Amino acid sequence: MNLVARVIAEGLPTRFFHVAQFGYDTHAVQAGPHARLLAELDAALDAFLSELEARDQLDRVLVVTISDFGRRVAQNGRNRDAGTDHGAASVQMLFGGGIEPGLHGPPPDLDALDANGNVPHRVDFREVYASVRTRWLGLRAEDDVDRGHRPHSCVRG
Repeated sequence: MNLVARVIAEGLPTRFFHVAQFGYDTHAVQAGPHARLLAELDAALDAFLSELEARDQLDRVLVVTISDFGRRVAQNGRNRDAGTDHGAASVQMLFGGGIEPGLHGPPPDLDALDANGNVPHRVDFREVYASVRTRWLGLRAEDDVDRGHRPHSCVRG
């Protein structure tokens, strides 16, 4: 993230960066590793966004978190062995100068799970991607790979 901040601050014409954090694919003994990973993510994002803000570059950057899986509500194991299996819905976070701040979409209803025990999503990630493509990158809606998904209000137009 430090290198990405430096490249952005130098004004190089790179439009996309991909940075990965691994280790979330746990099904048991989850609390400790997830707490450590989320603390690392928090520190990295805070340093990155603070650096961009200090260099007056924050309005040029949109950070979008993605995950290839969510989590189930049902717990595996007990006490220190507790964990959860992969699920359908997840959390997506956006940071930067071009977002509408706050929480978007209603909170999950943990009592209304689907037949597989998944939390149904309330905001379709393809709507978030559509808003990034059309509102942030300036692509035409008809060029969207996910046709039929209207841009979400999370990214400013």
